[in-house]
Amino acid sequence: MTLITGKLDRLPEKSKQIILLHFRQGIDHPEIARTLHISEKTVANRKTLALKKLKMELLKTAILFLIRLFFIL
Repeated sequence: MTLITGKLDRLPEKSKQIILLHFRQGIDHPEIARTLHISEKTVANRKTLALKKLKMELLKTAILFLIRLFFIL
């Protein structure tokens, strides 16, 4: 399991589904909205929040890695 996949698994299911549809399958917002029976605005909002959460989680992981590396050296 990659680092990003592990972080994706921690997202709420609806947000994770939007991220996977958009980035792995290349589906645009209007098509995701039709597929999931939600508005395009909801797709955009959930995607934005999910990306913010992923960014923060990856940043936390990077900071912890650097702290550990610093104390090893």
